[in-house]
Amino acid sequence: MDLRITNYGTDAREYALVSKVSQPHDYSALLAMISLVINTAFCMVVCIMAMPVLRGRMDPKYHEWLPILDADDRHFVTWSILPVLVVIFIVKTSFATKVVEESLLVIPQIGVQLRKKQRNGHETFMFIEATRIKAVVINEAISFSDVIYYLAFLVEDEHKMVLAFEVCRRDCAKH
Repeated sequence: MDLRITNYGTDAREYALVSKVSQPHDYSALLAMISLVINTAFCMVVCIMAMPVLRGRMDPKYHEWLPILDADDRHFVTWSILPVLVVIFIVKTSFATKVVEESLLVIPQIGVQLRKKQRNGHETFMFIEATRIKAVVINEAISFSDVIYYLAFLVEDEHKMVLAFEVCRRDCAKH
């Protein structure tokens, strides 16, 4: 984990924890290729399943070069491709949704913005207005062998504390 501090003007300051795993590699090409494979295979399955229905609506001259599989072959192809698609989708989802960066943007008298960035580029934001923040808590949690420090906000109308660096805090504790 690397800590990056960025100043925006005289008041606003952003604190970002960036995973070292995300820096040297750009996985966008790999994720795009996996998405292409998933979409292509999905289109094949839909085409194989829909072709008997569509064949009756097509011109008979297309029947020669567009062979239709019988029901047993369609089921075999579908049930052969479907598990592979599910495994690829699960791998892509677990790989792409890993949080690689979390940041805390502090703007005095306005509020705090929490941001999480995933490996696939998806970002989630949460803004807490300064008037809703009751307290800022820097606390520690003691486990069997570690002491983990964390930053949290007590916010009006929230049942739980809002944690800053929620995912990266767990990763930092491992190192």
